[in-house]
Amino acid sequence: MSFCLAAGSVILHLATAEFTLSWTHSVEKTGWRETWQIEADKSLTLVEAAVRGSGAGMEPGDGARLKEGWWVWTPDAASVPS
Repeated sequence: MSFCLAAGSVILHLATAEFTLSWTHSVEKTGWRETWQIEADKSLTLVEAAVRGSGAGMEPGDGARLKEGWWVWTPDAASVPS
């Protein structure tokens, strides 16, 4: 399965069914990452989120567990903006 993702002027061709986006929060300077899965109908599902700390709108989600310095949780699909 492959998938094309466009963001601004960048287009990525992904030859995988799962990928992780990671970045540093602009205010807190703390790591954040999200793992996404590409479904058979080409929709995206957020399967895991993780943050290295908290503050400035980046509180760990419900059920978060500390794993290797990251607060990791499975987001509730109802809370993910469409």
